Amino acid sequence: MFRLRPPSWLLRRYMLGSDADDTLVRRVAEVIASVPAAVLASRLDCVLRVNEAAAFAQTTAPALYLQGTADRLVPQSALQRMAALRTVTTARVIGPHLLLQTNPVGAWQAILPFLDSLPAV
Repeated sequence: MFRLRPPSWLLRRYMLGSDADDTLVRRVAEVIASVPAAVLASRLDCVLRVNEAAAFAQTTAPALYLQGTADRLVPQSALQRMAALRTVTTARVIGPHLLLQTNPVGAWQAILPFLDSLPAV
């Protein structure tokens, strides 16, 4: 599966949004295609099998969860599981899964108040 270049419709549906321009879709497809198939398969395997809930629950660093309003890849239940373990600040940002690529300004506008709320060190 990872030896094939991801089709544009798949990238738009799950990662970039239906209104993503062709240039962005092409660039994301090129980047994905540049990663060896074995590496992509290993990364997916890790994502599906890793469980760091205990470590996350013990972490005391402030956590910000950027949630795309149209994220079709990571379900709402992921945030619910995280929030059940410890305090998580959530910022909903207009956009799909790849927020930093599709809405960098909106993502930054969500990140900045979180950073400003942290105590000075």
